[in-house]
Amino acid sequence: MVKNEENINTTESLYVLPAFQSQGVGGSLIEKAFTWLGAGKDIHVDVVTYNEQAINFYQKHGFVKRGKRPLSDPADFPSGKSFPGTEMVRKN
Repeated sequence: MVKNEENINTTESLYVLPAFQSQGVGGSLIEKAFTWLGAGKDIHVDVVTYNEQAINFYQKHGFVKRGKRPLSDPADFPSGKSFPGTEMVRKN
């Protein structure tokens, strides 16, 4: 899902089934997202810190790591834990 928001653009929930990974499907999807979002604003994405495959994918497509922050509110889970996240940005 991609969102064209007032001040920034975001992409989230870009998943490709394992059987179709490394075949250019994800690259095609992200390029279509770039086209749809346009070049007027930076694009932000949050990635789970330990998902190196996703981080590498986004870096390959021009995103850079910006910082770490939780991806979920600890109140969302009975354990009180949250997912560690890395914010990445693609400058436009």
